[in-house]
Amino acid sequence: MSHALTLAGQAAKEPEVEDASRDALRLLAERPGRWDVEGPTLCHGYAGVLRAADAIHNTAVAGHAATAITDAYDRTRRFGFAHLAGSTVTDRPGFLTGAAGTALTLAEHATFPMPEGLRTTWDALLLLS
Repeated sequence: MSHALTLAGQAAKEPEVEDASRDALRLLAERPGRWDVEGPTLCHGYAGVLRAADAIHNTAVAGHAATAITDAYDRTRRFGFAHLAGSTVTDRPGFLTGAAGTALTLAEHATFPMPEGLRTTWDALLLLS
């Protein structure tokens, strides 16, 4: 994920690595509609792209990813968002490949308020904060 690469570059004091991360998202922005993602979820989906784009303030990519996620919402699905893996479509409540991670990503993008006293963000599980 692009943001993980950014954090690695910062930790290692390697600006070239940080630049590569930004370049990856910039190039992604130039390919809307042709992204290699699988549906709306966090793992290999638009929510993962959105989280990475928001982390480095790439509004072009973030806006496109957020729109793709909201367009994928289906009120007839059990959890609102289907997970896609190849030609398989499943309903999952979970974090990486389900509605929970998708919802957390959208909530952060919409800047929902965080609880008082919270010491870390939800994406710490992914080593992104």
